[in-house]
Amino acid sequence: MTKDQEVFSFANWKSPHMIFPFVVLILGGGLLLIAGFYGNNTVAVYLGVGILILFFGIFYFIFSIKIKVNEIGVGYSSIFKTAFINWNNVKTIGAYIATRYSNLDTNLTDIKNVSFWGQKFLFISTEVNASVNWGQKISGKLIYFHFRPELLDLITYHLKHGTQHTNENK
Repeated sequence: MTKDQEVFSFANWKSPHMIFPFVVLILGGGLLLIAGFYGNNTVAVYLGVGILILFFGIFYFIFSIKIKVNEIGVGYSSIFKTAFINWNNVKTIGAYIATRYSNLDTNLTDIKNVSFWGQKFLFISTEVNASVNWGQKISGKLIYFHFRPELLDLITYHLKHGTQHTNENK
C-alpha cells in the first residue's frame, strides 16, 4: 500500500460491545487473583492468571487486525489472513447490525443513528447487491469491519473521487 493511507483497527474501542467484555475480564481476573493471594487459594490464583492471559490474548488478536484505506483501495490484514479490494472493483458498500439472532441490513445514512444494542459493521464487496451472513469469511471479494463515522466518511470520499489505480503497489 502507499504512503497516504489511513490505518484503523478492525474493532472499535468506543463500542460498548468491546468495552464491556474487556472490563469484565480484567475485573474478574484481577479480583480472583487478589482473592487468591489474600485467601491462600491457589485455584483462585490460577484462575485469575488464566483469565488475564485470556484477556491479553483476545486483546492482542482483535486489535492486531488492521483495516488500511488509501487511494487504491481497502486492505485487511491479520496474523492469519490478508485481503485487498481495489476501488475499481467495489460494487457494494453496505452496513449491517449484528444482533444475537441475525444480521439486519441497514442503510449507510441510518447506521449512525441505530441503537447500540447490536454491533454495527460496514462492508465492502466486489459483488453487486452483496450482503453479509453471520460467520462469512473475509476474502478478496468481501471485507467487513466495525463501524466508525470517520471510516465511513473516508470510504465514501475515496469512492466519489475514484482513482484508476492498480493494486501493484499494495
